[in-house]
Amino acid sequence: MKRSTVELEIPEKIIEEAEGIARRRNSSVESVLQDGLLMVFGTSADCEVSMESLQNFSDEQLWTLVNRGLLGAQDSRWRELMALNKKGAMTEEESKELDDLADLIDRRILMRSKALLLMKQRGHDIDAFLGLGT
Repeated sequence: MKRSTVELEIPEKIIEEAEGIARRRNSSVESVLQDGLLMVFGTSADCEVSMESLQNFSDEQLWTLVNRGLLGAQDSRWRELMALNKKGAMTEEESKELDDLADLIDRRILMRSKALLLMKQRGHDIDAFLGLGT
């Protein structure tokens, strides 16, 4: 993946949280921040965070994962490809692209499920969040 360097100001609270995660993961603050950005803005070509590393995420990071959907461009493309598939007018390349997006969606569903499980284990009312009356 091509990389660029960007200078930005980050609130001290986020830096402190990233430092705590970095200590628990035995990694750098930079890698923690990069993982967080990939979680929010990453594509299927980007590395996804590992399921095991989720236990080191803050509640806020887990909620970000839970609420994360496809990026606008990915969602639009998914809809286009599904419409083409319905019409039976897909090229082999488009079929592969649809498969790749389906894989991405599957990974995100698994990641979301793991994040919800961790949130439940941390005492959050996941049933209420999901609208499952207890």
